[in-house]
Formats: sequence, structure tokens, C-alpha cells
Amino acid sequence: MRYQDAQKLKIIDILSSMGVQPAKQVNRPQGGLQYVYNSPFRSDDNPSFVVTLDKNLYYDNATGEGGNVKNFLALCSGSHRDDIKSGLAWVSTLGIKPPTLFESFEKKSPTSTEKKRNSTLERIGVKSLFYYPLKNYIAERGISFEIADKYLKEVIFRNTKQDVKYSAIGFKSGGTWELRKRKFKGTLGTGKNITVFEKNTSELLLFTGFFDFLSYLQAKGLLEPPKTAIVLNSDRLIQKAVQYIQNHNIEIVEYFKDNDDSGYQTLKDLKQSKAKIIDVSKTYAKYKDLNEWLVKEKGAIKLKSK
Repeated sequence: MRYQDAQKLKIIDILSSMGVQPAKQVNRPQGGLQYVYNSPFRSDDNPSFVVTLDKNLYYDNATGEGGNVKNFLALCSGSHRDDIKSGLAWVSTLGIKPPTLFESFEKKSPTSTEKKRNSTLERIGVKSLFYYPLKNYIAERGISFEIADKYLKEVIFRNTKQDVKYSAIGFKSGGTWELRKRKFKGTLGTGKNITVFEKNTSELLLFTGFFDFLSYLQAKGLLEPPKTAIVLNSDRLIQKAVQYIQNHNIEIVEYFKDNDDSGYQTLKDLKQSKAKIIDVSKTYAKYKDLNEWLVKEKGAIKLKSK
């Protein structure tokens, strides 16, 4: 999507396409309407993510951070809020057409029926991996079916605006599914959160995305991590990992970060914890991430048959 088209998108429409609907609305005394959400980027029991409709701005009261639609798209892509390029690439996968920016808004809270009707992505079902193109895509990412079958599911969902069904690889994180397929990256559920594989160890393995986690297992020939492991699911959630490290007295963290600006920023944030941080990305420095290293150095897995 072009930069100028992204400026026309409404944050509330993007949230709806992610399956996130407002918990309440607020009519400000000075005029204008705000929708308040449970944050899509972290666990948020008390709705604190505010979107000001007439200005098309967001503000997270819990973190004190806010911005415009382009910053929001960057966060949705799992990158730093200023990584506009990644945000544009991410929103292009949703198929949202840019509307007129400040068209009139409804002045009432949506009912539960309206929420369901207005949500762009609706989950239909979850099952074991079956659809061959998805299994082939996983193999191309260098992951064996044995590992994939243990951690991934096939999620069937519907785009309610187009009334079309799709299947995607699903990685569960609390009440949310991280969805992936070739040329598609999305989230479906109650909001992004970190995924923890608890092993009660003082050492921790930290991964940016689930394909990096699976790549580690593939490279090591393991079905389970030997130490406590965390998958961020978004660089935006690095503070959640820092909090876990501090609360669980983690002494050593092996961080398999991405080799980009967002990855370097999270490394700085991670150093807020008292743990010893080992930047494992130095061992695959010429690649974007651990999964790209796995594919280029080890090669894709070959499926024997359909």
C-alpha cells in the first residue's frame, strides 16, 4: 500500500479487521468521540487503548505512547512505531481499501450483533495441519512436520466483508492466534501477548517470532526447548518479557533477535533487566533472522507427498 493511501485508513477499521472491537465509548466534554479498547498489543484486562475518532489518533494510557495511523500500522506489523515501511507491507495483506478519512461515525456503542457483523476476520474452526499448501509453506521455512504438528494448527477463518473462507497456520498465544501463510501475516483473537514455555530454569531462551522458536528446535533436533522459552510475537511486547525475567529471577537470557533496527532497539530495552544478555544474533549476522539462517544454511524440508 502506498504511503498516501495509508493516511486515509481509519484506526478503528484496522482494529475491526483484526477482530478487535471497542469495549466502550467516551463522549469528551470538549467535543469528539473516543473508542476505548483492550490493547491489541498486550494483555489488558482494564481497557486503556484509546482511539480519538475525529483526529484518527491512538493513545495507550498504560504505556504513555500514542501516534497516528502510520505509527499504529507499524506496531501491528510487530515492528517499532516508526518503521512505516513494515506497517505498509503488513496492512497490504489485509485487503483493506482506503476510505474517505473522516466520514461520519456512529454515535452509539456497537451491539454484540454489530460487533460480529463489523469484524472483518471471523474464526470458523481450528484443526490439525491438513491443507497441503500450508504444510508445504512450513517445509519451505525449513521446519519438519513433526515439530510443526506439535506447536501449530490450521485455523479456518472468514473475511466477513468478502464472505470468503481462508486457512492459515496458527500459533496459539493466550486467546489469540498468530496467523501465517505465504504472503499473509495476521492476528485473530483478543490481543497480542507473549508465549511462555515454562521449564522452571534460571536460563531463558527469547525469540522474536514463532518461526524463530521452531527454527531453534529444528536446528537442535529437539521437540521441546531445554530451558524456559519466550516467544515475543511482537517486538512491541519486549517489556512483558523484561517483567517476566525480573519476576522469575532469570539470570541468563539467550536472545535470538532479528537483525534490524527494531531488533536492536529491543536488545537495548532488554538490558533493563538484571539478567546477563547473550545476543545470539551475532552468529547469524548476515541474515535477517534465525529462520532465514535455517533456510539458507540448512535448506528447506522436502515433502514426500501430498
